[in-house]
Amino acid sequence: MLGIKSRSTTAESPKSEVGEIDRSAPFESVKAAVSLFGEVAFSGDKSSSRRSKSFSNEKALATETKLQLVQKEINKFKEQLHNAEAKRFQALAELEKAKAEVDDLTIEISSINESKEQALQVAEDAKSQINQLEESRHDGRTEKDNALKHELDGARKQYATALSELDAAKQELRRIRTEIEASVDAKATAIEQEIQAKQLSDANKRKATQLSKDIAAAHESLMHVKLATEKAKQEESRIILENESKKKFFIVALEETETRLASLKKDFDPQLQGILKRKLEETEASICCLQKQIKYAKASDPELIVMLNREMDGAIQVLKKVEEEKRFLQSEVESLKLQLEDVKTEHSKLKENITEIDCKANPCSVIAAESDAPHKEVEKLKMKADDLRSEAEEARLAFADAEGKMQIALRELEEAKVAEARSTQQIKELSKKASESRSSISELGANVTISRAEYESLRRKVEDIEKLTNMKLAAAMAKAEAVRASENEAIKRLEVAQKEMKDMEAATENALKRTEMAKEAKKAVEGELKRWRDQKKKGESIAQVMEKSDRKMNKTPSRKALLPALSGIFHRKKSLLDGSRSPSELANDKHEKDV
Repeated sequence: MLGIKSRSTTAESPKSEVGEIDRSAPFESVKAAVSLFGEVAFSGDKSSSRRSKSFSNEKALATETKLQLVQKEINKFKEQLHNAEAKRFQALAELEKAKAEVDDLTIEISSINESKEQALQVAEDAKSQINQLEESRHDGRTEKDNALKHELDGARKQYATALSELDAAKQELRRIRTEIEASVDAKATAIEQEIQAKQLSDANKRKATQLSKDIAAAHESLMHVKLATEKAKQEESRIILENESKKKFFIVALEETETRLASLKKDFDPQLQGILKRKLEETEASICCLQKQIKYAKASDPELIVMLNREMDGAIQVLKKVEEEKRFLQSEVESLKLQLEDVKTEHSKLKENITEIDCKANPCSVIAAESDAPHKEVEKLKMKADDLRSEAEEARLAFADAEGKMQIALRELEEAKVAEARSTQQIKELSKKASESRSSISELGANVTISRAEYESLRRKVEDIEKLTNMKLAAAMAKAEAVRASENEAIKRLEVAQKEMKDMEAATENALKRTEMAKEAKKAVEGELKRWRDQKKKGESIAQVMEKSDRKMNKTPSRKALLPALSGIFHRKKSLLDGSRSPSELANDKHEKDV
């Protein structure tokens, strides 16, 4: 009694847990789902292809403009190199001319020194003759006075001519000294200009070679860019194919989930659940009636009680089986509800994954291209920075060489000044000797005279030399200004190169940051793809579990076959208790039950 009551209470408890199931489909048909997700995917593919094409076109245009600018700079440096070579040849010609003039002046100085020595010798001879004449005059030789006077006049004239030649030699020495100074200055400036022209030509040659290397590197980078664009296109086509395969897989999975939902809806019959509830209520009512009839029949017939007890035990076992089946069916219904909810959530996640993959597949190619492009840009910028550093180092070495050559030129200038001081000292000694000779014959009162043609020729020579020195000075000043301007321009270029190096370092830092960001984005995309694969595996495991549950449901005995047997048993018991049947019929029933 107590056991039957407890079972009845447990059988009544699941009534509150049974609820209605939403059988409405999320989509009207499979075609609607395919069209919905297909439009998003195809639109994303078109936009990604357009972006990649525009990106490659912009890169090609940028490289072509850079090549044109580099070619213009090469032409400019070639013109500068040609001008420097012309200046160098001109300076060499002027240097040769100055050397020839110095040689001519040295020859003139030697001839003037010889004429000066001859004049001094003539003066000494005249002086000795005058002394002899004075001595002979004191001796009283009066008969030869007229002849001596004539000789004395001739000696005086020779002495006057010697003095005039000496003065002319002094003037010629002064003129030659000024010419030597001018030639030394012109030589120094010409040497300096030649050195600067060589430096400019070497620098222009280095720049021309560097620019040719830059052009080759630019061509190579253009080829790399073309190869990268081709690789990006191949990667993009591969990603599009993968997206198509994933899309097809998701469409198939969606169709399978829809078919499973339809099969679950067919298997879950609410009418059958209602029939089971009614039969259960009938069995509970019949059990109550049987309990009452058992109490009434205990006093009447013990054999009938034993038979009824046996039948009651069989009915109880059947009820236990029915109750176990009911529990199993309730657990199956609950598991099916949970699986249905999981399938719905999985369905929504699959939709989200399809949209996310369509959205993220397009940036994948761009991210891959961008992650490769910053590496290339960093390598290019490093190469340019190394080139600029080497160029700056070469410029410093050139400046050091120029300073060394300047020191050598200053030493040569000091040596020229020392030689000039020696020549001036010699001229002073000669002038001192001439003044002594002039004072010795000043008593004679003679005047020194030269011819007008010689005076005019000397004056013209002086004017020509002055004009030549002025022209050389002006040319040297102009060349010095040009050298200073070129030096300032080189300093400015060095500053610009240093600034470009700083800009390139900043650009390398930005490119490294971009590569890090691209790597992070790539990792995020890989993580998302991994998560999607895990979800796919989870969906496959859920599908396997659902297939196993379908097999179990097919193996369980049919509920419709058990219900008639139970109803037949309870009807027989009811008829026995009512007394409508004979003992022979009861015996036949018992025999049938035993069989």
